Amino acid sequence: MSENVYLKLRPSEAQVLQVASRIFAAYMVSNKVNAENEQQLIDKSLELAIAMAKKIDEMVISDDELL
Repeated sequence: MSENVYLKLRPSEAQVLQVASRIFAAYMVSNKVNAENEQQLIDKSLELAIAMAKKIDEMVISDDELL
């Protein structure tokens, strides 16, 4: 039996996880995930989600940044 894992993600981490999981799900439904490349596609999904978050942070001024 596997060991329990407890996580407490900060809101920004949870948002990146949501985007990364959607990207990974798209790989899965397009039958691109297999035993040999699963970890590579997880990493790529995370890298893409982080790149998107960074780009949004550069391009968009949020309401609380105006104060």
